[in-house]
Amino acid sequence: SIIWCSYNGPVTISNCKFIRITGRGIEGFVITANGINQVNLTLEKCEFIDCGKEINNLPLITLLGDRSMANFIECNFTFTDPSRSFRVLDIYNNDVMFDRCRFIQCGENAIHLTKYSYGNYPLGTFQFTNNYVASNTGNFINGTQMSNKPIIENNVFENITMMNSYLIYILHNVEQIELINNTFSKITTSKTSELYGGGIATLIG
Repeated sequence: SIIWCSYNGPVTISNCKFIRITGRGIEGFVITANGINQVNLTLEKCEFIDCGKEINNLPLITLLGDRSMANFIECNFTFTDPSRSFRVLDIYNNDVMFDRCRFIQCGENAIHLTKYSYGNYPLGTFQFTNNYVASNTGNFINGTQMSNKPIIENNVFENITMMNSYLIYILHNVEQIELINNTFSKITTSKTSELYGGGIATLIG
């Protein structure tokens, strides 16, 4: 990564552009904090354009501390070539907020929650509000261990084609999941198996 957070505490990045950043590590292309560090990351009005490289299937940002958290406010994640689109975030827990962000043609599992947590049901509340998602590839939100009710409100998802995948996947142990005031438009789903894939959302309690 070009930004390595070997630090415990808040980190704020505002009004920055990251264009065709590839990195050379084994975690995030642009920003990384490993499991030793607990980072409170805030990105405000930042743009990520065509970052990543084909040789490594990595996210743009990796936060692996069990108490790390991330807030994305008015950020844009854009990939102009569908053959070179990558994940946005891998994070150990669910403590993430995206608000008023744009995701254009992002890769599969663009937002990968509870990465490497292995059944611990980490704390934190996932918040995804007032965002725009278009032309992504495969599963967009992958949340495999949610113990708090997520907030998914006022988003637009459009011009998406999915094969053997779900747009939103949430495995949880909460009493209720709500998707409020979201718009799903021009979404094509298909599958090669009668048992898997092809849905806008799957919520497994």
